[in-house]
Amino acid sequence: MFSVGAFSLPLSVKYFLGIPRSGVYRSRQVDVKQNLQTVIAKTDKARFDYMTQSGMHGSYIEGLVLDQLFGQQRESGISASQLLMEASEQNIPIYTITAENVNEILPILQLSS
Repeated sequence: MFSVGAFSLPLSVKYFLGIPRSGVYRSRQVDVKQNLQTVIAKTDKARFDYMTQSGMHGSYIEGLVLDQLFGQQRESGISASQLLMEASEQNIPIYTITAENVNEILPILQLSS
């Protein structure tokens, strides 16, 4: 099965008198938009558990793939799954917000308007 991803290396350009003089790649970005899989499992729960772990693993790999590909470690990659793992390790609450609980959860979050 095929996957679809977006890969970018944003260029930071320095100008002199309005003329581009140099450029540096400051970051790398990977976003896999679609990762198709066929899953056969004995139960719906087993299929759900596999897909959950597969999604977390795929997200984690997004943060590392370019460093591994080029053999470089400029800055550690970060992904949604990495942020969730670190929040969990630091006992930072993680909320699942649904239409049913949004009015209960939003007031307890510390967010700017």
